[in-house]
Amino acid sequence: MAIRKLTTLSLLIAGVALRAQPPAAAQPPAEITRTQLAYTLAHYTKYEYRIPMRDGVRLFAAVYAPKDETQAYPIILMRTPYSVGPYGADNYKPQVGPSYAAEKEGFIFVYEDVRGRYMSEGSLSTFARTRPITTARQIPTRAQTPTTPSTG
Repeated sequence: MAIRKLTTLSLLIAGVALRAQPPAAAQPPAEITRTQLAYTLAHYTKYEYRIPMRDGVRLFAAVYAPKDETQAYPIILMRTPYSVGPYGADNYKPQVGPSYAAEKEGFIFVYEDVRGRYMSEGSLSTFARTRPITTARQIPTRAQTPTTPSTG
């Protein structure tokens, strides 16, 4: 019985101590989005392209390139069946990279709508075969193995 009273008392004291701590100062989501968009607008330029494929279909791509053109940057390409919006050369994503850290590191980010989705031409075929299916390599059996005459 004494253990139960001690446990209850310790939980009560812990609860009071937790409530006495001030809450962490967090930015509201709208403020974070506004800050990220300001960084993107200051450091990246958006271009939109329609890239022709071998069969004549043109795929839509949005390219976010760093404004600093004094060096070469690596490219991260993301193809998606979901929208690469917002569309329009003046409409920017608040965060162009997969993370805020990657955006600050300096990459060229390319987002492409897959064939037949959103701004890309053509028709979407989810499970289209791109190359013929090959069977497993045939291993010759003993009967098919050429024999050599013995020298003995």
